[in-house]
Amino acid sequence: MTTKMEQRVDAIFLWVKGNKDQLIILSAIILFLIVLIPLTIEYKEKKFDKRVDEYVKMQGFFYSEEYAKTVEAADTLLAKNPKKDMQKLILFYKANAFYSLNDFDKAIDIYQKLIIKYPNDYVSVNFVDSLAYSYEMKGEYQQALETWQNIINNFSDSYLVPNAYKSIARNYELLGDISNAKEIYTLISNMFPQTEWSNFAEKRLLILN
Repeated sequence: MTTKMEQRVDAIFLWVKGNKDQLIILSAIILFLIVLIPLTIEYKEKKFDKRVDEYVKMQGFFYSEEYAKTVEAADTLLAKNPKKDMQKLILFYKANAFYSLNDFDKAIDIYQKLIIKYPNDYVSVNFVDSLAYSYEMKGEYQQALETWQNIINNFSDSYLVPNAYKSIARNYELLGDISNAKEIYTLISNMFPQTEWSNFAEKRLLILN
């Protein structure tokens, strides 16, 4: 039987691990889109658009962890009224930069606007996921788990669904609701047998029991 302090430490460790997984997933998606957009523009317009160069520069600031410069570069690009798909990604970068600067209120504001503006977009699930992480970092655990539940309810085919379940369980732990956390971990174990998700859930159950 673990103490409340040990449970909180375990929960924080779990958040760090979950956030690392999220960063890897998010980076893969953004990198794919970064490659796709310049090629599409060059193909259609047969010329190099200066905005693409500036976009790549902004991306470089982000991956160099120069988040304040990322925000500045994003604002410069947005002022030039870029194409819709590029605008969406610029805003996403800007929100992620605010998140990395621990300015979660500004990040949340942008994520919410992206969700409203692009409700059926193929990357909108990532906006919802990032919003949930922002709530968690603010300590608004109930709001965070409800936002991840949105992924389960409205993006049931998304690859982020298992992570949503794991994140809900983690936030129940952070709320001190061990009973519901165990229930979700058991659900994960049953829904995703013989996967990294079930293995992780079973380890958490051993710790919490």
